[in-house]
Amino acid sequence: MVMDVLEQVFKAAAFALIAPLEIFSTLQHLNLAPTSLLLPRPQAMIPFSSLSPFQLCGLTNTTFGGYVRDLATSPLILLWLLSLTKSRVDEWLYVYIGSVLPKPTSPTTYSEDAAREDGLTNEHILGLSETHHLPLTSHDFRRAYLGFIGIPARLINSFVQIISIGGRSTFREKDELRASHREATSGNTYGHASMPPITSPSLPSTPQTLDTPLARSRAEISDLHPLARVDVDDQEVTDVEAVATNTQSANEAIRLPTRLNGSSLRLAESPRHHVTALSSHTADALAMHLSTHLADLLFLPLEALFVRSVALGFLSAGTGSPSGSVLGLRKQVIPLRRWFGLGISLGSSFRYIKNLVLCGAVEVAIGLGIWQLSAGAAWLMGLKWFNWADSA
Repeated sequence: MVMDVLEQVFKAAAFALIAPLEIFSTLQHLNLAPTSLLLPRPQAMIPFSSLSPFQLCGLTNTTFGGYVRDLATSPLILLWLLSLTKSRVDEWLYVYIGSVLPKPTSPTTYSEDAAREDGLTNEHILGLSETHHLPLTSHDFRRAYLGFIGIPARLINSFVQIISIGGRSTFREKDELRASHREATSGNTYGHASMPPITSPSLPSTPQTLDTPLARSRAEISDLHPLARVDVDDQEVTDVEAVATNTQSANEAIRLPTRLNGSSLRLAESPRHHVTALSSHTADALAMHLSTHLADLLFLPLEALFVRSVALGFLSAGTGSPSGSVLGLRKQVIPLRRWFGLGISLGSSFRYIKNLVLCGAVEVAIGLGIWQLSAGAAWLMGLKWFNWADSA
């Protein structure tokens, strides 16, 4: 509860600091404020001062409804609505578009490790928190560092084979262990190996009575020499070793079909909504760009209303009789209650809407074009110099 209150107080303080800067930047874009100034005057940062955007609405309307309308269309209220709702709508659109776009369904160890390093949780990738991996070793950090400085994967594998003990490739063995671990945990929700119970070879069950030789030897053990006690214990150890050997052979017999049928188990394994980081990057980037552009189009009327409110508030703030230039600029601003033809001629409304659509289309085309070029260049560089195809 206390943390929630502190979070709201922090957001309100941040908004109080950013709002004057945002309004001053809007006035500079409208050529109503000098562009040579990087920051507004210090008096503008003081709330309710003469230069501050934090001003109470004047009682220019005699009715209560008119006062509420003026308060709702003030720059601060509109800016607060934009900052509060646009980010949430953008996030909702990103999640929805990302769920609709097709993504790869072949999970790889590389993609799961990359997702964990990027801080992705089960909320973003379903089933990611249920994966289990072997602990990282020094070879993993060595391989990651060599890949980070740009050494190809083939040279890294050769280098690891040289420095490995006995000339064995540690990473190849680890990949095989991970594959067998994934096969063993497939079909189990909690990640534990779901293997059938091991049945040891059937041994004759001998009742522990005084008629058996072992029972008689135990009963007479106190009368025997200590060396004889050692002989009896050795006989019991020998029996236990025989049972353990048979149990180990039974384990090998169970593991052998699993190793032989590894390919079929891998094909039958459910992807569990894991994604390949290299292949899903394109879909995620497309979802991000589309959600951003759609949010801009949806909030275009509210942003236009905010710009007009800032302009009218600035041009109406002067005291005394306004000059002719101010009156001319004020006439060029469309009133707040007129939108999309309400109170405007049909030709002016059509030109206004056409300019808005044209500017939005050009922005979307440039953004998607730059994104496609950068994504294609990154993909080609990864395939050529970083062996992305070998990691997928």
